[in-house]
Amino acid sequence: MKYLIKEKRESLHLKQVELADRLNVRASTLNNWETGVAEPRARDLPAIAKALRCEHIDDLYPEEVRPS
Repeated sequence: MKYLIKEKRESLHLKQVELADRLNVRASTLNNWETGVAEPRARDLPAIAKALRCEHIDDLYPEEVRPS
């Protein structure tokens, strides 16, 4: 499943390397998450949501697949 990481990152005018630094991951890892090649670990989702200023982790999911 592809998360909304790229869309949220771009809306904050952050470069991949900037967000990767905030999350303490490689830019290539972030790129893989954004393109759907790989998924972030569940334990990483709270930090990603916080860095992207999401109110809830569910905000990282497209609406049609958000957990209920």
